[in-house]
Amino acid sequence: MRFSLAIFLLTSVACTFAQIFQIGAPAPGAKLKAGKPFVIQVEQPNSLGPIEPISVAIGLQRCGSSPCSNDSDDGILGQILFAGNFQPQRHEVFLPPYQNYTVTLNDTQSGFGTLHVTGFFLIGAGPSPQIATRNVSVTIKGEN
Repeated sequence: MRFSLAIFLLTSVACTFAQIFQIGAPAPGAKLKAGKPFVIQVEQPNSLGPIEPISVAIGLQRCGSSPCSNDSDDGILGQILFAGNFQPQRHEVFLPPYQNYTVTLNDTQSGFGTLHVTGFFLIGAGPSPQIATRNVSVTIKGEN
């Protein structure tokens, strides 16, 4: 009985943690134009337990003329595009609560990159602090 309870609790925690947040936009492979604003949509799907979003840090890690490696989730955010509160709201019935961040790449360098979003959350009835990172590969087009 104890073993079953332990498995259930671990599975519940894993499922809750897996659903903390996701990047709704830009889509993987999106082409971003340097010097032009673009929207990063951070979504918080429904979860199995209580989750209190606190903040996010959004960064762009540049990879030069070659696509970023699959292991680019090394904890390096790159150029910080935003750091601050995360307060997702429900806007449409068919989408999870989200918050949009409009940012601009201020340089003219073309190439590949990985957009990283790292979030800080309080999870559970306790609650306990959790940090999670999601990323999406993008292509940056220079102003030329």
